[in-house]
Amino acid sequence: TNHATVSGSACQALPDFCSAYTFNNGASKLDCHMFSWLAISNPLQFCPYFGNRRDLDGSGMTANTACCACGGGTSTSYSNPVQDGVLELSLNIDSTNIYRTALEDVALQQLESLFKTDYLGLVFDLVMICVPEGTYRETDNSKEWIAYSYVGRFVSVYNGDENCGSANIAAHEVGHSWGLRHSNEVVNGKDIEYGDMTGVMGFTLGALDEEAVFGNKFCYNGAHSWQLGWYMSHNLEIDPLSETYIGGLAGVDKLPNLASDEKIVLKLKHHSDRDYYLIFNHAFGANEGTLEAANTVTLTSKADSSNASTYLAAKFSAGQYATINDYGSNGEKVTIFVTAIDASANGRADVEVFTGSFADRPVSPTSGPTSGPTSRPTSGPTSGPTSMPTSGPTSAPTSGPTAGPTS
Repeated sequence: TNHATVSGSACQALPDFCSAYTFNNGASKLDCHMFSWLAISNPLQFCPYFGNRRDLDGSGMTANTACCACGGGTSTSYSNPVQDGVLELSLNIDSTNIYRTALEDVALQQLESLFKTDYLGLVFDLVMICVPEGTYRETDNSKEWIAYSYVGRFVSVYNGDENCGSANIAAHEVGHSWGLRHSNEVVNGKDIEYGDMTGVMGFTLGALDEEAVFGNKFCYNGAHSWQLGWYMSHNLEIDPLSETYIGGLAGVDKLPNLASDEKIVLKLKHHSDRDYYLIFNHAFGANEGTLEAANTVTLTSKADSSNASTYLAAKFSAGQYATINDYGSNGEKVTIFVTAIDASANGRADVEVFTGSFADRPVSPTSGPTSGPTSRPTSGPTSGPTSMPTSGPTSAPTSGPTAGPTS
């Protein structure tokens, strides 16, 4: 057990500072807390533009002199006990008769007080709050919720010890904090939220099931792995209308020992509203618990917006191929062919991506491909991911918590 005391100095904002600013011809009153939240994304522009407005209470202070986000405030210090990265809070509140966001607010306020800040996002990259069971979910007054977080914000909240102890649930919610939306799939024309279970942004199980069966070992799908930017030195983006790819895809557990012709994620730049991502869903090591399409090559799509969900478009076993029709603006075709898969510890998938149909394949095969699958879910597509929507769903609001997996 690692016992430590986290000490440091901090800037403490003027507590009662409040000033008015004009946004889109309307007036808004901002204290330092809200000023920090707004200024953190672009302080070099926000503070110079609004920072000299005077305090409404007549103190003579401005945001530039009162608020830490703009270089104001006063210096103070803090010292807090931490054990194994965890700080225990005692809150003077009944956790069995309130909504979960109310308990979250009280916890954040105490953390702000302990670390002498008006906005924890200035101190921490991530704050994961584990609350005792008993709080209500706002939408239906249920106490059987698992966890939630805010897309693009640092806070995630977990209901009870079991959910708090699940690495898989944490990876899902922290994924939202990193800006990821859900991994979906279209089945029989119906948009299934969480439907892509190849990675943690799809449907996730409770902690006990994961520990007993899957070992909590899931990674992110191809589109999300690209968005996170973790493997960029091992990723590759091509325009398949002008470039051909013939090479390998390695699973994430093989890092960093990749062969010269192996990539982790292959991004296919599209010519409309979405891109495609190929990844080898190698069920080994860090990804051995993947729930779907183990040891296959998966194709996911994501609209150009960073705010969009991803969609599982196709799954390929060795010898299977698919042609995406109308890939470009002039109706061009792109074909993906998985020539071989080795699922051993040091294995890989061999892939070809080229313009046109399978008959236009640039490499002469020594033997023909196996016949394509007859239906989409279990063995891959026959002609291309035609069931995938042409555009993603409307974006969810960023102000409220994203719904965690319900079971």
